[in-house]
Amino acid sequence: YRNFTGHTDEIKSIAFIPGQREFFTAGADGKIIKWGLDKRNQSLQVIYSGSEIINVLAVSPDEKWLASGTQNAGIRMIPLSGNEIGYELKGHSGPVRSLIFSYDGRYLYSASLDGKVLKWDLSTKTSTDISTGLGEVTSIDLSSDNKYIAGLNNDGKVIVWDPEKNSDNFRIEAAGKRIKAIRFKPDEDILAVGYTDGYFELWDIKSKSKISGMKAHTADVNDIRFNSKFSQIATASNDGSLKLWNSKDFTTLPISLEDNEGIVITIEFSPDGQVIVSGTSGKSGNLKGRATNTDLLAQDVCSAVTRNFSLEEWIAYVGKDIAFEETCPAKEYKIKVKEIK
Repeated sequence: YRNFTGHTDEIKSIAFIPGQREFFTAGADGKIIKWGLDKRNQSLQVIYSGSEIINVLAVSPDEKWLASGTQNAGIRMIPLSGNEIGYELKGHSGPVRSLIFSYDGRYLYSASLDGKVLKWDLSTKTSTDISTGLGEVTSIDLSSDNKYIAGLNNDGKVIVWDPEKNSDNFRIEAAGKRIKAIRFKPDEDILAVGYTDGYFELWDIKSKSKISGMKAHTADVNDIRFNSKFSQIATASNDGSLKLWNSKDFTTLPISLEDNEGIVITIEFSPDGQVIVSGTSGKSGNLKGRATNTDLLAQDVCSAVTRNFSLEEWIAYVGKDIAFEETCPAKEYKIKVKEIK
């Protein structure tokens, strides 16, 4: 469990470097900061600081570029290694709200409140408009095979389409309800959607049918992430909670993490699946990293203490919603008793 201190306003976006335990964050304070999970001495590196608000971040698959989308319609490309020179991609006229690299790293997809979804060829720095008339676009995601794009508009409706053909459109919407978050499941044609009423659903894109759904929160679902390493789905909400669900059995009660500063805006799993980082609306205490299951959490606690927690200490310092585990089960303690005569 870690608090990361560096931003002075709400967290807008979190992006891990592929295969690494390092990540970037963007805040409403105008900063982009780089962090390391394994650096206990609160190591941070300010990558950018200015008056311009960064809405979204994405790291290229080859780890060489950090893309940032701004409130002022720009896409800033920041080099992370080598002698590359940073540059800006200009094609939007409204705030850039979503960015995602293709899995081969050749293209960058961007979505904006100007209604455009652009596909950028990074070798030529030119774009193609692949919009489908969705209107103001608040989020996009790309399937693992690069075949489908899902787009979410400001009215809470979703369209899934093939960006190469700009066809085979599939719409997800519910009368009287608004979708707030979308996410493709890695390596499968399954799309997760979260609603403003706290409901969460899984959809099969090929059959265009709903697989399952459930009430996950008491308020808006703001973000959804998959952890393929431990078969988990994470949901973040305006109700102030972050929940970790067993993706193989939704009847199992989730791990509910509620000690958050404000609403939970954005979440991201580390590439090894062991940590989930959450960003909230708070001015401080707004960025936390937590172990993704109780075994890992117990190991994390054991590295900082010299004995097992009692049940009361576990509830106080870890949480009553997380099943109790021995924090240091492998440790043996020898107590010498001196006989008094």
